[in-house]
Amino acid sequence: MPVTKDATTARKRVGIVGCGALTRSNYAQSLPYVSEVRVACVHDLDSRAAALAARQFEAAAVSLDALCQQVDTVIVATPPATHYGIVKTCLERGRNVVCEKPFVGRYMRHGSWSRLPLGVVSHCMLDISDGLSPPSAWRATWS
Repeated sequence: MPVTKDATTARKRVGIVGCGALTRSNYAQSLPYVSEVRVACVHDLDSRAAALAARQFEAAAVSLDALCQQVDTVIVATPPATHYGIVKTCLERGRNVVCEKPFVGRYMRHGSWSRLPLGVVSHCMLDISDGLSPPSAWRATWS
C-alpha cells in the first residue's frame, strides 16, 4: 500500500539512497526548505554515512527494502554504476524516483532499461541540475 503523506505533518515522505557528500551537502541544503516533503528515511551501505545523514535529516537509517515500504519518492544519490539496480528496485515497488546523473551509463547500451516492465513505472525523473536548485525547483517536483 503506498504511503502518501506523513501522518503527523501532512507532508510527502521521501527516502534518500546514498548518504555521501552530495546528500549531506546539496540535499541537506535544499530539501529542508521544501515544506511539502519530509526526508523520512535514508539508506547507505556505509552504516556510518547513513547514521550521519539520518541525524542531519532527523530521519531513520534503514535498509533499502524498508525505505521502499515507508516512502512514496526515492532520491537515488549513489555512484552511477549502482543507479540501474536501485532505480529498478524502487520502480518495481511502485515508488517515484529521482535519480542523479548519469542515469544508467553502460546498461542503456545493452537494453537492460528497456526490459523493465512498463506496468511498474510510476514516475522517474533524472536530475540534471547541479543539486543546488532553489527550493521552488524542488517544489515543482513534488506537486
